[in-house]
Amino acid sequence: MNGSAGADSGSLELAHARIGARWGSLPDEAQWRRIEVTRELGPMLDLARASGLAPWLAAITVDSGLHRIESALRQQWRERVRELAAWMPADWQASIRWCAHLVDLPAVQHWARGELLPAWAADDAVLRSLVDDRARQAAEPAWRDWLEVVHGQPSQILPAWRSACAE
Repeated sequence: MNGSAGADSGSLELAHARIGARWGSLPDEAQWRRIEVTRELGPMLDLARASGLAPWLAAITVDSGLHRIESALRQQWRERVRELAAWMPADWQASIRWCAHLVDLPAVQHWARGELLPAWAADDAVLRSLVDDRARQAAEPAWRDWLEVVHGQPSQILPAWRSACAE
């Protein structure tokens, strides 16, 4: 299950089964309680990694700073959405893939208002397109086109988002 579209993709039944399997691998109530009461990052990560949360935490270490943790979680979200999209019927895939950018909307809104983004944004592969013109030109075409519509027009974020999802 590498998330790439293939012969077994494109079925709601398959997607439902895979989503159910992922859901079943998440921590149960007792595991969540153990994680919640652990006050040090290292032991908490060890407990969480012993569950279905492991892929989400792969790039996070006890030495990771807040920005690195957030970046890793944004990247995992994007990857999980792309994986889910590959399981779905072909007509659904583009719209679902577009949802990978939901985690980027706060930064996009900030950027669309013409405000400078913090330096850490350049460390995120997607957010880099908001702070570096070359990265924006190299970004996926749908993302680049959407950014062109919303730049300087934060009120257009939602209408442009809806339009991009419908394509």
